[in-house]
Amino acid sequence: MKVGFVGLGSMGLPMAQRIQAEGHDLTLYARRAASLEPFAGTGVTVATTPAEMDPGLDAVGICVFDADGVQEVVFGPHGLVRTLRPGAVVLVHSTVFPTQIREIAARAAEHGLRVLDAPVSGGAPRALDGKLTIMIGGDTEAVAAARELLSTLSDHVVHLGPVGAGSHAKLINNTLFAAQIALTDAAMAAGDVPGDVPGHELIDVARRFVAAIQETGGAR
Repeated sequence: MKVGFVGLGSMGLPMAQRIQAEGHDLTLYARRAASLEPFAGTGVTVATTPAEMDPGLDAVGICVFDADGVQEVVFGPHGLVRTLRPGAVVLVHSTVFPTQIREIAARAAEHGLRVLDAPVSGGAPRALDGKLTIMIGGDTEAVAAARELLSTLSDHVVHLGPVGAGSHAKLINNTLFAAQIALTDAAMAAGDVPGDVPGHELIDVARRFVAAIQETGGAR
């Protein structure tokens, strides 16, 4: 596929590296030249603005900080709407609110672009291995058009419904993750009593317990 990618931060970089490693025709844009250094000599195309990306791209992934950043990449003075052909798919990997991605999708549709909210879970190592979980919201035909790219990045692509559904799932995922951290902190504090099991032993037990849950799908 002919793929564009915007945003080479802690998640965007390994995702773009995975796309390049799997042989896609890749065009990149990053605000900071230093972000592009890992791709020196790899043959990827570098655009000086999103608008200077190849008009014939099949899909563009966006992994920037927030919804304002996505809006700038898509609709700004040098945005994607000024170059992409009608029918191209824009995958928003950024974590945004469902209302925000629905607004972005509606505006993009006026320019003939198809938007999928496609937030990810799994971290940089899994991105490099193509083993992210991707939560998708959007049109079924757009998902099908981007399937080759999605399969490059993920071994668990979940199409949850219309635009906004993926972002909703991501927010739930983030809330559960934050709750797990808080619960772990409270549990460790409860175990930090003189004469009880040493803290490092409790940490080891907790790690093994979590690993068992992940392997079996439930507590044992």
